[in-house]
Amino acid sequence: MSRGRAHDVVDMDAFAEAMDGVYSESVVEAVRDEAPMAYKDAEVIRRALEPTAEVLERLDPVHNLKARR
Repeated sequence: MSRGRAHDVVDMDAFAEAMDGVYSESVVEAVRDEAPMAYKDAEVIRRALEPTAEVLERLDPVHNLKARR
């Protein structure tokens, strides 16, 4: 999904729910383009990497920091 499209389609309630368990003060309308659902699915990326790389570990975020304007 493009960043512009994310601003149009990401639901703020879904964004907040997706960030459950991650400390963040940045679950706000201005950064809907950085909501988890705006990114490519991690499993799709892993499968694309399989021919050339082995994924040994995956990190899950616990803190999200964005600068405020």
